[in-house]
Amino acid sequence: MYCPHLRELSGRGWKHIVLSNHVPELRRLTEALGLGNLLIDVYSSGRTGVEKPHPKAFEAVFADYPEARSGWMIGDSWRADVQGALAVGLRSILVRERHPDATVQCDNLRDIVEIVDRGPVKGGP
Repeated sequence: MYCPHLRELSGRGWKHIVLSNHVPELRRLTEALGLGNLLIDVYSSGRTGVEKPHPKAFEAVFADYPEARSGWMIGDSWRADVQGALAVGLRSILVRERHPDATVQCDNLRDIVEIVDRGPVKGGP
């Protein structure tokens, strides 16, 4: 699978972890899609037993990757992705959906590269 935005961010030193409310087989699905070499890990609620926005979903990632606290949560759900991330002090980007309270949002994945290059955002951690 061609993922130019993930590849571009990887080339800039960013590391990618999937945290999803999905099935236990999510890791195999990402590998089948050709994403395996772009991801350092995959967490799914089907394996951890905890769904976003619960803080324990995010804490599972932080336990293995403490440096992830300085990263970004990128997702299309205001409640699960953005509110969940903000509750644990993580910056977030709402993609494809709009919400009046979202500090950072964009219409497509292409815009994420520019957003993360800017660094911290007003109103964010």
